[in-house]
Parts: sequence; structure tokens; C-alpha cells
Amino acid sequence: MNTMYGVVLAVLGAVAFGTMPLLAKVAYQSTGAVTVVFLRYLLAVCFMFVFFMAKGVKLKITGAQLVKVAFLGVVGYAGTGITLFSSFHFIDVGPAMVFHFIYPSIVATLALVIYREKLSLLQVVGLILSLLGIYCLLGGGQFKLNFVGVGLALASGLFFAINALEIGRGQTKSMDNMVLTFYLSLFAALGTLCFGLLTNDLHFQLDRNGWVAMGILGLVCTVFAIGAFSMAVRIIGSAKTAILNTFEPVTSIVLGALLLGEKMSGIMILGSGLIIAAAVIFCLPQQEAGECANEMLGQKTRA
Repeated sequence: MNTMYGVVLAVLGAVAFGTMPLLAKVAYQSTGAVTVVFLRYLLAVCFMFVFFMAKGVKLKITGAQLVKVAFLGVVGYAGTGITLFSSFHFIDVGPAMVFHFIYPSIVATLALVIYREKLSLLQVVGLILSLLGIYCLLGGGQFKLNFVGVGLALASGLFFAINALEIGRGQTKSMDNMVLTFYLSLFAALGTLCFGLLTNDLHFQLDRNGWVAMGILGLVCTVFAIGAFSMAVRIIGSAKTAILNTFEPVTSIVLGALLLGEKMSGIMILGSGLIIAAAVIFCLPQQEAGECANEMLGQKTRA
């Protein structure tokens, strides 16, 4: 397989992930965020289970692996999905996806605090760019965005950072990527189901457009997107795949503007660019933090 094929897969995966907010908005016309997140994971699990049975893939894992994927599925997947998709109710999808994309900066910060991993000078620059980007997206100190929406989008970045930091360590490090994704999605569906039952926030009276959107979310934006990224990592490596992953927020911004009529001021566009640039910096291969890109995108399993 040549490099161009890997690049195409990485870009297609990023674009597929980037269309999630638009499809969520379609589904929101007849249901809410928690239901959309639950159905997305449930449909993804069903699609993957049928595929695994047809291919004869074994799903056996150890008890220790089960405990860890259960934790990451509930916190990393369900937590990310519920907070990110809920943020779309309060702020435009473009800024929401960009706020979510601060997760590489959070991964580096958590690695420094928890595992005492050193930050390179370039990564420090990335952290500064992330903070400046957030400041610009908030309107340069004028705070024009809804605080609840901003908080939810930032929280989604934190939850996904926990997932990205831990997924390449310990018991899950040796697991097959698609099998790992299956179990993460399974526990994410269970976690979201429990959350929805506790909050009485599950409503399945979707209209036809809602069910079509959910089908695309489950098959294209989850199964295909994760598969494309996994194959891209194997062909062109984690670092290049991670950099191409920046097409995800760009896709959300463009589709939000073209199809949802969302508008962004000049300073908000600048802030988006700074955060995306910071994400690219954290994915660049570096001797001081050579594992960073692998931990962030080697297991690109988006909630």
C-alpha cells in the first residue's frame, strides 16, 4: 500500500468524524443529545459485531482488560460523547469541535502531572497557542459564547484526553484496535444508557430523518471512520495521521457555515487556527515526546 492511499484514508476518516455535529443537529429535531450518543454507540456495536462474526474474529479478552475498557468506555467514550453532543445545543458546532480539539494539550499536561513526562519547548509553545486560541474563541475577553456550551465542549476534550492518555498503556496496549473499539463502544453504550435512565433523557421517537442520521452516525462516522484511521496509522504512521486529523474540526467549521448558516468573527477564526496549530505541534514526532502522537492517535477511537 502506498503513502497516498494512507493519506486519503486519514483525510476521509477525519472528514467522516467532522460530519458528526451536522448529523447530530438533524437528529436533534426529534430527540436529544443523550439519545443520539446512546444510539450511535449501540448501532456501531451492532455493525461491528456482525462484521466480526462474518470474519470469525475472536472477542475474548482478559478480566484485567475488561475492567480497564469498562472504565475507558464509560469515562472516555460516554463522557466525551455526552458532553460534546450536549454542547451543540448551546454553541455552534464549529467552535464546539475546536474547543474539543484542545485534548492534545490536555494529554501533554496530564502526562506531565501524572507520569512526570517532560515537555519539549515546542510542546510548551503548543500549550500557549491553545490558551491563546481559547481566549480568541471566547471573543477576545468579551465572552460572546454560551458558558454552558463552552464548558461542555472543554469537558469533552478532558474526557477524551483521559482516554487518549490511558488507552496506550497497561492492559489495553496489546489489544487489537478494532476489538478494543468494539468493547469501548459497548461500555459507552451501557454507560450512556444508565445515564439516560437516571436523568430520564432517553427518547426514541425519532422521525425518518433522525433515524437516517443515526444510521450514518453509527456506520460512517463511527465504524468507517475508526477503520480508516486505524488503517492509515498502519500505512503512514501515527504522527502523519494525527496531523491529518485536523481536517476534523475544519470539516465541522465549513459544514456549519455552509449548511447551518453559522458565522464566526475574525478573532474566532484566529482562535480556531491557533488551537488547530497547537494540535499539529503536539502530533509532530519529537525525541523528547516520541510517544505523544502514538498515545493520542494510535488508538483513534472518537467518542
